[in-house]
Amino acid sequence: MKKLWKWLALPAALLLCAACGTPYDPNRHRYTPEERSAHYEEYPYDQLLNACGFVIPDGRLLESTVLASDLILTGRVADDGVSEVVPVFEGVESPPVTITSYQIDVREVLYGSYDEEQLTLRFYWAFQTKPYQGDELLLFLTVGPDYCLPTTASNYSVFVINPPDDRLFALSNKEVLTAFDGSKPKSLEAEIDGIVEGFQSATEYPYSTGAVALSALSEDSPLYEEYRDIYRDNPYYPEYDEIFE
Repeated sequence: MKKLWKWLALPAALLLCAACGTPYDPNRHRYTPEERSAHYEEYPYDQLLNACGFVIPDGRLLESTVLASDLILTGRVADDGVSEVVPVFEGVESPPVTITSYQIDVREVLYGSYDEEQLTLRFYWAFQTKPYQGDELLLFLTVGPDYCLPTTASNYSVFVINPPDDRLFALSNKEVLTAFDGSKPKSLEAEIDGIVEGFQSATEYPYSTGAVALSALSEDSPLYEEYRDIYRDNPYYPEYDEIFE
């Protein structure tokens, strides 16, 4: 457990960065339900699968997204995005795909560990709603070599903090997530806290886990030994191995 502190950041902890002290721009883009509906008429792909290919029921969408993430944070979109063609799978021969990368000014890290003031966020798929420069976002992320990805390939992983009164707007059309529309970010943060606390005492969990879930486990947690054995000396997930050292 020596390196556990590197991963676990309490929800109340603030990342000291340039964006933290910058007020929200009141003139930033405002998302509407009509805009979301129009998007899904064109791209009606909003189905989440776990690592084994099983469909995750709507009632567990938020839970599975939270616990599969490596980072949960708020941030501001700093640019209009840059598109490029890259292999779907890095390091091996694979089909090309057009990605769009954005620079995100980090405001507050809610769960996970991130020490830089800015990160690169990649969107791979056409059916992911692309943000506007100046958007304020609440993001669920997995961490790559030098960039981050939304935890899911749909829109479950991105919430907008919408002007004019800084309330949530889900980019997914799933009712379990749009239920947060019009709520203050703290309401979603409280829900996230409850999910993480529940995982600490869970005796089983069927879906994927990331650093957020794994770092929440203590040696007294029922799932601690199971996940420690999975990730101990695992060459595919060395970053998770460190959590249990």
